[in-house]
Amino acid sequence: MGMGLKTGAGGQRYLLGIWIAISILTPLVAWGGARGVAPLVALMGILCLPLARPRGKDWIRLGLLAVLALWACISSLWSPADVLHGVHSAKELERFTGFHIALEVLLSGAFVLASARLDESRARKSLNWLGGGLLGLALILIVEGLTKAAIYQWIEAALHENMRPDIAVRNVAVGGYIMAALAWPAAVAFWRRGWRWAAGALALSVAFSWIFLRGTTPTLALLASAGVFVAVLRMGRPMIVTLAAVSAIYFLATPWAMLAVEKAGVFAAFHDHLPPSWSARLDIWAFANDHMLQDPIRGWGLDASRMFKGHIPLHPHNSAVQLWFELGALGAVLAADFWVFVFWRIAQDADQRLFAATACATATVYLIIGAISFSLWQEWWVCLGAFAMAACVALKRFIDIVPGQTKTAEA
Repeated sequence: MGMGLKTGAGGQRYLLGIWIAISILTPLVAWGGARGVAPLVALMGILCLPLARPRGKDWIRLGLLAVLALWACISSLWSPADVLHGVHSAKELERFTGFHIALEVLLSGAFVLASARLDESRARKSLNWLGGGLLGLALILIVEGLTKAAIYQWIEAALHENMRPDIAVRNVAVGGYIMAALAWPAAVAFWRRGWRWAAGALALSVAFSWIFLRGTTPTLALLASAGVFVAVLRMGRPMIVTLAAVSAIYFLATPWAMLAVEKAGVFAAFHDHLPPSWSARLDIWAFANDHMLQDPIRGWGLDASRMFKGHIPLHPHNSAVQLWFELGALGAVLAADFWVFVFWRIAQDADQRLFAATACATATVYLIIGAISFSLWQEWWVCLGAFAMAACVALKRFIDIVPGQTKTAEA
């Protein structure tokens, strides 16, 4: 496919084919433990490169991510992980987190930008396919939840070796995070098209899959995002501006607020009364924040979290804490700027209340899960965020069209 591919009829069929492929493959990838999300989105990004042409404000979003990626790579020079100094071959480069971050910005960005060029008809069909894929994933997760991941265990035993049921359930449950990130645009697309039964079935399936797999974090994210969805529907732009401010405060102030709370004895007071996983988080956050104070401007460097075994298990389980710990104040400011820009772009379309509410709810899911669970640099998690953004971009292509009107693809 040449670089001169246009978004005429052929280009639109090409984009729709990409969306059909990712929608069909997502349930299988999610069932296998979610790590396949990164290569899947990367492949779609490669296929989208001929159509990924940033325009106007797209450059701001890409620029912020590019500067963040560059700063992450530079910070490797003083990181105790010392990965950059050992890069002397392609194989060693492949293990360098900074290299992966740069690829994620390029390829995930291409997928998002190309999705913005879908016309109304193909955008609607793309999200219908995505919704169908998520319904299939929900069915898989429900069955696995009821059977303690029996099918997953059988496949693992056939390919590798027997796996403990609790580990198998935990691996399968990661698919619930994929459901959480993509559910809002898919369900709202069903609703906007008039398929109320499909929207309701998807919502119920998502809820049941989390219940049977005991997905606490996705459930919390869903409940919070539902409140955000309703608030944006009712209040519009003022609520979106509030969310932008909250996201900035989260990235800029979280470690400092945690330090103050810890010094006040609150962590110690609650530590022994919380579930083990949450008590462990308090210990991780206290350690990371205390050590952040040694160099709060530039941080300890990329992947430094991995070097404090016994205190930090791979990452701090909070994106703001990880940013300050590894990339310092500059990393936190860049992340805050990026999310403020995301909400600002949504606020520009605040008159399209259903789209704005969906985009804000999706962003809320991603931010809340990132504040509790995964590493900021985990490839599948970064690519899932881009996937969710692409779904919201596709939703915008048709969601508030006046009946009888059709949007044409924008260059």
